[in-house]
Amino acid sequence: MSERVSATARAARAAGRALRDAGRAVGRSLRDAGRAAGAAYAAVRSSFRATGAELRRALFGAPRSREREPLP
Repeated sequence: MSERVSATARAARAAGRALRDAGRAVGRSLRDAGRAAGAAYAAVRSSFRATGAELRRALFGAPRSREREPLP
């Protein structure tokens, strides 16, 4: 391969590297945002379940264990 590289090729290579680096940064940001959204969703789900359990306890009392009939 010749040592001489045209100015167009150098510019295209530089532009490609810039696009690659920008794409990596965008991908990293999107992954971080996705993780944050997943953590927020998990926290909301946990809070919602705890609130539902408290509401059930307030309305119906503490859950009682059923007495099992002996097996024959």
